Amino acid sequence: MVRSRCLAVPKGRAQDAKTILSALGLLRKDLRPAHDSEKVYLPMKGGQYAGEGRVCQHDFAESAKRATSYRDIAQVPPAVKNELPRAYDVIGKVIVIKIPDGLAQYREEIGRALLSARPEARSVAEDRGVQGGQRIRELEVIAGEPDLETVHIEHGLRFCLDPSKVYFSPRLATERLRIAGLVGRGEAVLDMFAGVGPFSIHIAKKAGPATVLAVDINPAAIGYLKKNIRLNKVANVEPLLADARELGGKLSPVDRIIMNLPHSAFGFLPVALGLLKPGGTIHLYDIIPGERRQARKEEVELAVKAAGRRLSRQCLRLVRGYSAAESHYVFDLSVE
Repeated sequence: MVRSRCLAVPKGRAQDAKTILSALGLLRKDLRPAHDSEKVYLPMKGGQYAGEGRVCQHDFAESAKRATSYRDIAQVPPAVKNELPRAYDVIGKVIVIKIPDGLAQYREEIGRALLSARPEARSVAEDRGVQGGQRIRELEVIAGEPDLETVHIEHGLRFCLDPSKVYFSPRLATERLRIAGLVGRGEAVLDMFAGVGPFSIHIAKKAGPATVLAVDINPAAIGYLKKNIRLNKVANVEPLLADARELGGKLSPVDRIIMNLPHSAFGFLPVALGLLKPGGTIHLYDIIPGERRQARKEEVELAVKAAGRRLSRQCLRLVRGYSAAESHYVFDLSVE
C-alpha cells in the first residue's frame, strides 16, 4: 500500500471529480482509487485544488499496470520523445493539443498516439491559437473523426459545444465552481462574455440567483448556450446575443458581473462599472506577466475612480499558469 494525498468525495460524485482532477493534471494514475461505504478516495498529485470534496491522506494499492502516456506510444525518434507536449485539453470526447513548430512533421503520429492512449476520445485537434474578438480557437483535426461537436461534463453539468466554433476551457472548472459558491441567493448576475454558458449555468444551478443575463457576441455560442440551458434544465438564465461594449445604459443594474475575456476584459471595465449596483462585485479575468500585477492593480483602481466609483475591496488571485511569461489572474472587486 502507498499513502498519498487524495480527494475524498461522495460516491455519486466520483466520476465527475475524477474527470476534473484528470483535466487539471492532478490525478495519480499509478494508484487505484479506494472507497468505503460512503466515499471514494481519488489519489492526487501535488498542486492547488479548490473544488468540491475534501483533500486528505489515504492508503492506496498500486495500479496493476501503470497508465500509459501517449508519449510512450508515439512512434517518433528517441531524441524527439522528450520534446512531445505534456499538456493538452480534453473537452468531452475531443482532445485539443498545441504542437510546437519544430514537431509539425509528427502531427499525425501525435494524434494517433493520443487516441491510442485515450480510447474514450474520438478526435484529436491541433490548437493553432485563439483568433478574433469571438475567442475561437483555430483547430485542425489530426486524428479521428472530423466532427468536433461533443458534450463536456463538468461538476455534473453537461455542455454541448464545438471547440472549433466557440471558446471553452476545461481548465477553469474549479474557478467556475468557486464563483458559483460566492453568488448569493436572489442576486442579479451579468455574465458579459458567457460563451456556451459554463459560468452562467453553474451559477443558475447551484446558487439560486434571481436571474443570470448571459451575453456573447458569437451567434454559435448563443446557440449552444440555449441548448445547454435546456440540457441542464435551468430556467433563470437569459441568453443575449450582443456586443458587451453596447450594453451601457440598456440594462438594469446588477449585483455581480463576470468578465471572463482575459486578454481584453480590462478594456470593458468602464462598461461594467456603469452596470453595477453600489456594493456589487466584479470578477475581472486577466492574463498578465507576473511583474505587471502591481501595475494592473493600480490601473484597475484608476479605472474605478474615473467612473466615479469607489473600490472598497480588491483581491487578486492566481487562477492558473498560462505561458512561461504570463499567468491567468482574477481580480475580485467590491465597488461602492
